[in-house]
Amino acid sequence: MKNLLKKLFFVVGMHLATNCLFAAPAKNPAEPALLKKGFFIPETSPVSCRVEYEGNITSNARMKQIQEGSGKVDNFEILTNLGMAVFNIENRFDLYGGLGAATIQSNWRFQQTGSNIISRVDTESNNRLAWSIGANATIFEWDSAFIGGGIRYSGAHANLSWITINGVNIPTQSAEFRWLQWQAQAALGCQIGFFTPYLGAKYNNARARLQTVGSAIAADGEGKIHMENKNRFGVYLGVTLTNGEYFMMTLEGRIIDEEAVSVSGDIRF
Repeated sequence: MKNLLKKLFFVVGMHLATNCLFAAPAKNPAEPALLKKGFFIPETSPVSCRVEYEGNITSNARMKQIQEGSGKVDNFEILTNLGMAVFNIENRFDLYGGLGAATIQSNWRFQQTGSNIISRVDTESNNRLAWSIGANATIFEWDSAFIGGGIRYSGAHANLSWITINGVNIPTQSAEFRWLQWQAQAALGCQIGFFTPYLGAKYNNARARLQTVGSAIAADGEGKIHMENKNRFGVYLGVTLTNGEYFMMTLEGRIIDEEAVSVSGDIRF
């Protein structure tokens, strides 16, 4: 069983790496069960808590324009840094929530109704509020293999730093980017010494909105635009490093629905 899982993770990992492995992290299905020992709470306690840093880079959220027009969004990037609090039950369930900051960059093109001119919009937000809540569970454990899944809801609200149309700066006024995402995922993991690689699939629903810009930024001539992700289903692959005591670190990549990479580190109390 262990040798079969090693081969599976190696083959899939090489495939993802050659396809540019770079929304919110999906997390290791074994994560609730990995840290057995903490600094203060005894191992026999049915509950424990952790603090976590999570950094995530979504280099392309693969969005499309909706409502005001149609067509793809050329690129939508979001960088988030979160501080998380995690509440663990019976080394099987994690409930977590976090606050931090996010920066959003995006560019797209539109052709205003009745015009032959194609305009390009480029924009970037300030580094402002981001948050996330969710749950992760190790549903089944056999020998060194784990099966689990989770749900997550994340968002960011950020005022614009600048916006250009065809390279010309325009006033940002009170324009604000809002990004919301919810996802559900399931995965298989296998503990191999200090390493616990995992592979999973997820459903991802992401939406973004930019509004109250003083110039037209969409096909209907409005100063607002709505976006959503084109692909709802994706895959993810990652690895957690830990000896089961005090600290663990996880690296993760996600493709198909988005191109993203994340890193997180947990300390158990």
